[in-house]
Amino acid sequence: MFIRTVGPRLRDPDAEDLVVLRVVVEGEVGGGASSVRFDPLDHADTEHGISAMMRTTGYSLAAVARLQGSGRIPPGAHTPAECVPLADYLADLAERGIDLRRRGD
Repeated sequence: MFIRTVGPRLRDPDAEDLVVLRVVVEGEVGGGASSVRFDPLDHADTEHGISAMMRTTGYSLAAVARLQGSGRIPPGAHTPAECVPLADYLADLAERGIDLRRRGD
């Protein structure tokens, strides 16, 4: 049903793109089970000619670079979970109009 509904738009070379994603992180916090979900939804910026895919990939990388440049991410090799301050990262993306809706614990 989804493909039947959105299929024609997916094949339209003039249609603007859209990014819809669900990220679920599960683990333990304080000895108990915890889950957090993010539901990003982003549209193309037609005024500036930037697709939704460009925005969500490029702006995410730029946010991390800004955090590194400001010293909020320490030098060295780290996983994102170890070093990226989530609140700062989400705030940077929100300033650029990318809404990561957080749900869960």
